[in-house]
Amino acid sequence: MYDVDLFSKLLSLEHPWYIPAVHVDEQKRLIYIFIDFKDEAHFSCPICGESCSRYDKRTRKWRHLDTCDFKTYITAMVPRVNCSNHGCHSLMVDWANPRSRFTTSFEERVAEFSERYPIASLSRKFAISWTAVNNIVKRLAQQPNFG
Repeated sequence: MYDVDLFSKLLSLEHPWYIPAVHVDEQKRLIYIFIDFKDEAHFSCPICGESCSRYDKRTRKWRHLDTCDFKTYITAMVPRVNCSNHGCHSLMVDWANPRSRFTTSFEERVAEFSERYPIASLSRKFAISWTAVNNIVKRLAQQPNFG
């Protein structure tokens, strides 16, 4: 389907990640992008880099940049690996910071607008809480390449 190919390219997904489905809810103006990984994929421990067996996978959800004024969400099956040295850990994904509920692209856009607009305006524009805007801006401001 075209939407799967389109979003795969827009998100720059690489093996083992792929999009099995995209759902568009026209009434609510929402897009849901579902991401999974190939079963034969091999993963490494996020701490030491050693090759590990896959332990299981967990569902994670992130808010992404809007697509043609449709709020867009990514839901992914994120693998956890079982390292013999470090135990069970979730892998990091390319499109989001660890423990964030927003994609990196979304956070960068919020931070970009934060240089010109007050937090309350950003909260309305991006339809997220004032606290979420503040947390994004504070987290990105700590990064050396911010601003």
